[in-house]
Amino acid sequence: MNDGPTTQNLLATALSVLREDILPGVAPEQKHEVLMIANAMAIAGRQIALAPEMDRRELKNLLNLLIESNSGNNINDLNKLLIGEIMKLAFDLPCPRRDKIYAHLVETTLGKLEISNPKYLKSTSA
Repeated sequence: MNDGPTTQNLLATALSVLREDILPGVAPEQKHEVLMIANAMAIAGRQIALAPEMDRRELKNLLNLLIESNSGNNINDLNKLLIGEIMKLAFDLPCPRRDKIYAHLVETTLGKLEISNPKYLKSTSA
């Protein structure tokens, strides 16, 4: 049983100290590197918080889209199968399945942006 701070709490605390206490005293020629570290820590924090639910939804979508699949529950294998179908032009003609795949790809891409660059999403939705 882990009754201490969570990984996400530890990372958030470290990021806060880095931004608020350390960054102001960093030499100007090193600020870029420290900001890159802070950005990487922020991405890792969002990944810890958001990725499990995103992975669950992506797996559910893939399993629904690839009904004939015997690839098990491995997201990477299912994505490879979907890519293979797309490359074979299986969805070039309009059909309900194509619309579902398009919606899945948009949802997955927006989820990845929510982790890697949420400011971009906010700037494009304004």
